[in-house]
Amino acid sequence: MICPMQVLGIFMDADESIAAIAPSILRTYSISFLLLPFNVFSTYYFQAIMKPQISFGVSFFRGLVVSGFFILFLPGVFGGNAVWLSMPLTELILCAGVIVCMIKCRQKLMISDHNQEENSYEYHYSQP
Repeated sequence: MICPMQVLGIFMDADESIAAIAPSILRTYSISFLLLPFNVFSTYYFQAIMKPQISFGVSFFRGLVVSGFFILFLPGVFGGNAVWLSMPLTELILCAGVIVCMIKCRQKLMISDHNQEENSYEYHYSQP
């Protein structure tokens, strides 16, 4: 994040103690914003291709399971400041899972489209 103090100023008037810790926290947490749009829009993609279970899974794991695990696990193992890495790690892990799901769904869609084309071809050209 280029201007963490200006962003912080939108939300609060920071005293000296907050101004000392906020830039590193905002820089760490804002890494998650790079992958967040991809993960959120992936839920729309899965809904559009009639895969609501995957869409729900992405939302559920992102919002509760993976982020909850990291929020509980990271500070206990790496100290209190590690909690700010929970969302960047959540987004990274979900992004990897979403890419795998997209590849698998895309392959199934391509096979399905290919089979429909073959059936359509046979139907149209087998008629007298």
